Amino acid sequence: MSKVLVACGGSLGHINPGLSFIEKLNQNNKECYLLTTEIDYQRFSIIRNNSFIKEIFKINVKGINRRNIFKMIYTCFKYIRTLFYILSIYKKIKPSLIISTGGYVGGLSVIAARIKRIPYMIHEQNACFGLANKLFYKKAKIVFTSFLMNVPNECLIGNPRMLTARKVKEDIIKPSFNKILVMSGSLGSRKINECMIEYLQTEESKKYDITLVTGNNYYEMVTKKIGEKNKHFKVLPFLDDPITEMAKSNLIISRAGATTLFEIIGTSVAAILIPSPNVTNNHQYHNAMLLEKCILEEKDLSVETLENKIKKTINSQEITKKLQEYSNYYYEKDTKVDWSNIFEICNKFNH
Repeated sequence: MSKVLVACGGSLGHINPGLSFIEKLNQNNKECYLLTTEIDYQRFSIIRNNSFIKEIFKINVKGINRRNIFKMIYTCFKYIRTLFYILSIYKKIKPSLIISTGGYVGGLSVIAARIKRIPYMIHEQNACFGLANKLFYKKAKIVFTSFLMNVPNECLIGNPRMLTARKVKEDIIKPSFNKILVMSGSLGSRKINECMIEYLQTEESKKYDITLVTGNNYYEMVTKKIGEKNKHFKVLPFLDDPITEMAKSNLIISRAGATTLFEIIGTSVAAILIPSPNVTNNHQYHNAMLLEKCILEEKDLSVETLENKIKKTINSQEITKKLQEYSNYYYEKDTKVDWSNIFEICNKFNH
């Protein structure tokens, strides 16, 4: 049986596509291994409880702190030690292929693959290359992309989470009362939460059934200011099953991370996208440009602008039609990939 190691970690934006690849490969008789971080293994049950993974390897590293030269040097030394550990993993399991979803976990796995001369593929979730993928995409057998990048060996598939969202959507019956789901990422956003605290006290907000997912960092702050229970809204720190809640909604207000964006496309629910301005290369804004009419920039965010945007966007047939078109387009792209012959596909793309 062919062995494939998938390297993903650092955030769910990297992990979810990696796990989707593992599921596809396992269903096509490939023996799948996972390389991730110790922290991600502990905090995400979707990793620990995954039956498609033959064995999980964990590394204890974090991203480089570019603001502190001493922490940067220390992290680089840890990366070198971790690289030797990854090389020992490759020696042990002898994978025929490495798949990286970017980030520092993926970057280290690709460096080790190049040392051992193991072919590798990468997946770029965002509209702009992250540092690791930018360094290594030219030698990749296949560059899976979510947005058209016009690079060598590109295979546009979108984000695999979209297919999951499409399946969930089929079984959902929407409530009769307009439902709004507000999400600002796993850690949360102070700006979005503070705006929502004000908005939830307006008469306009009472027209909707609103769920505010604060993120773990802001749950206590929000509940202290507005309470946990109210007739027209509820406040949660996180969602165990975000796609189902998205599919039940009439409007989604969220950041523009690639995974969330493609979950929105898969559920085809109208959305307001508030890209985070604090990410590398402003990539969330570039992601959101796929749905330009849905963008509300954080610098323009206020109770008034949010209220107006909600009125224009909720249940918008124009937006839902565009989302459905994207959903069908990416579904066709993804399902064209023959995962049963992935090594033959590698040869077709061979340099």
